[in-house]
Amino acid sequence: MTLGCALAALTLAVLTLSCAAVGPPGGGPLDETPPAFLGSDPASGSIGVDPATRVMLYFSEPINAATLSEALIVSPPQSQAPRISVSGSRASITLADSIPTYRTVILTIGGSVSDWHGIRIGESKSIALTAGTDIPSRYIEGQIFNATALMEFIIGAWDVTDPNDTSRFHHPPSYATYAGSDGRFRLDYLPPGGYYLCAWHDRDRNHRYDTGVEAYGIPWMVVDLMQDSTGWMGFIPQVRDSLPNEPLSIRVSDAHHVVVRFRRTLTRPSDVAPNRIVIDSDTSQLSIDATWIDPIDSSRFMIRTGEQTSGAPYRLRWIDRFEPLTFEGSNQPDTLAPMIARSWPQSGSRDVPTDLTGWIVFDDALDLTSTYDALLFVGEDTIGSRVGLHLVQSNRFEWKPDTLLPAGARCELRIDLTRIIDQSGNRGDSLWSLVFVTADQAEHGSISGLASHPYDEGSPLRIAARRIEGVGRITDLIEPAQSDGSFRVGMLAAGSYLLWGWLDRDEDGRYSYGSDSTFAEPFSIHPDTIQVRSRWETGGIQFRLR
Repeated sequence: MTLGCALAALTLAVLTLSCAAVGPPGGGPLDETPPAFLGSDPASGSIGVDPATRVMLYFSEPINAATLSEALIVSPPQSQAPRISVSGSRASITLADSIPTYRTVILTIGGSVSDWHGIRIGESKSIALTAGTDIPSRYIEGQIFNATALMEFIIGAWDVTDPNDTSRFHHPPSYATYAGSDGRFRLDYLPPGGYYLCAWHDRDRNHRYDTGVEAYGIPWMVVDLMQDSTGWMGFIPQVRDSLPNEPLSIRVSDAHHVVVRFRRTLTRPSDVAPNRIVIDSDTSQLSIDATWIDPIDSSRFMIRTGEQTSGAPYRLRWIDRFEPLTFEGSNQPDTLAPMIARSWPQSGSRDVPTDLTGWIVFDDALDLTSTYDALLFVGEDTIGSRVGLHLVQSNRFEWKPDTLLPAGARCELRIDLTRIIDQSGNRGDSLWSLVFVTADQAEHGSISGLASHPYDEGSPLRIAARRIEGVGRITDLIEPAQSDGSFRVGMLAAGSYLLWGWLDRDEDGRYSYGSDSTFAEPFSIHPDTIQVRSRWETGGIQFRLR
């Protein structure tokens, strides 16, 4: 059962509705004051209430009944939707099930409740009631990051005993709330236990996750409220296809290359690990010499094999994953020279760090036994100095100058492709060059400090500085924290920055969002905005990953 399918069954507040007020009042000056929630009867926190009590909500002015029906969540979910009756500034809520003595019922009013002029109340409110003698006080706080329309996000919490048990998605969350205008949320009145959280953008306000249309965020762990009275969780939502990313087709391009196309982009090194696949026929097994993700089309999985037998029926099998794929061996020789597909810096790049480590990706697996070198030229009239190329993957080089490059200088990297050899012995026949300009550090500043995290593991901690210069112009400059926790993000233009970071558990240099069956990577956001000035280091920042 996928998360998308399960959330499609969520019916937290599909409410029946009766209204005494059926339209906005006429006349008078333009209303720009948001309605305020004044309270409830019984009041939030009441204990020993009548199990059949009707809950009254009071607002500062008449509200639009339809917006209340869309915004009301009852936790834990009940057998049927509650009945709402609105009369002016008062609303009556009749619950389908009695308020129990053994647990607390929570009514959450989303910030999208509005008056008849469309002015919203702004922030969500929660009302806790029980027929028993105690209301639990544990809570989970958190924040949604890197998203828009934050008040339309619902955060759900499932009771969890086994973190690997996906059956929780067969039913609605035990508790739910809305995010505020700044993306922050708080799930209040939670009893002791473990909770699996998820957040999704309820764009159509139907309280259900719509696959492929609405963004949702995955947690990085189960929040334990057995020992602790409070917890914290953040989400970076993403619109995604809930269908599994599985292989769709397979073909051979020559006697040494097999190409597998997946449903969507491959992102993790483990997706293409050679020790997870086997290619064999009824009589023999093909060696797997190299695997990589196509640098041009990242939905393609590239495999270099030993020499295939022409016409032989082969099976490609994944260990514990996917159904086998079949293909016929080819006798077509590999005669194509290796070509550069991507690089960093790109040709024409500016503001490149003077202490850069660059990379170059080829379209084929290279000869692992060869020694590669290139020439780096700085400026128009300087003599080139030799720079070594370090092969870090079968088709990927990293390169780094021996010394810092001059600031604000024109640089050119030249590679003699006749010296680049693939695993079939093919060579290029030209000279490739990359021209870029280094940054002038006098025009930039930096952020430095110490970073820490509570996790007992050796995964690298990445620190990112984000400057938002306007709608659609969001960029992150990312640097790893050192083994002692120190970090420095340099070459920052003057301005205001948000600092955030994550534990890069798969060590791919990118944030991993998680899936229905895997956790996301832990991240946190520094609480304060950081000002950067030219020619100045803003130091002493203490960054703590939660």
